[in-house]
Amino acid sequence: LRQILAYRMGKGNHTKDELQDISHVMKEGSTVRDELARIIKFPFFDKEASKLKVDPETIELSATVEGQLRDFVLFIASMYNDHAFHNFKHASNVATTTNKFLQRIKDDTLEMQVFDPLTQFAIIFSSLVHDVDHPGVPNALLVAENDKMAIKYSNRSIAEQNAVDVAWNALMESQYKDLQNSIYGSAEEMTRFRSLIVNCVMATDLFDRELIDDRMTRWKQAFDEECKDQSLSVEENENLRATVVVEHVLMAADIGHTMQHW
Repeated sequence: LRQILAYRMGKGNHTKDELQDISHVMKEGSTVRDELARIIKFPFFDKEASKLKVDPETIELSATVEGQLRDFVLFIASMYNDHAFHNFKHASNVATTTNKFLQRIKDDTLEMQVFDPLTQFAIIFSSLVHDVDHPGVPNALLVAENDKMAIKYSNRSIAEQNAVDVAWNALMESQYKDLQNSIYGSAEEMTRFRSLIVNCVMATDLFDRELIDDRMTRWKQAFDEECKDQSLSVEENENLRATVVVEHVLMAADIGHTMQHW
């Protein structure tokens, strides 16, 4: 959050645009899955140049913002059920692993995109909430039992869509207003924050064949010259690369919890 505020101040963005509730622009009857973006637009961020304007180490978060952030994390932790695997310990592990993976990105262009403070916050946020309120059973079982949650989400990516809704609805509560204002300073930033959460959390659905095939197709279009989408501009292709890399980071971190020696 300090990095977000420092970057925003360095750009001279001290005032906020009139923010719109993201739910008001969703089509009636649409779901989280309907918001999945093929390409998310990432701003380029020069970490060292940004420090020359406003060093994040000089930024102090207000006690109100720190308190709201702490309360929000505690709320999310309380919404994780006491399951053997899909619990808050798992979420914390995935968040730690995600952060480690992000630090291992060495491609210059990807670094400048992924190291944007709002982008990093959104990715870590997603990893922490990706299994919140998980029912503890696979999506396929919810579908077979005609569970009300399965019906709500049309039998697709049920636990993942529910996690986004639970986390987002909580964050939008008025009690977190100062935290909201620290995370995003404009409608454009809020929309990008939301898009990153949707794509990242949906990437943790490891059994939806359609999502997996689409992600692999986009990966090949981004990195395989023979499969490259010639209709994309250079900037669009760079954003496609960043989008699929971020999604795979979440997917790998989620799976990786079962493979760590501790």
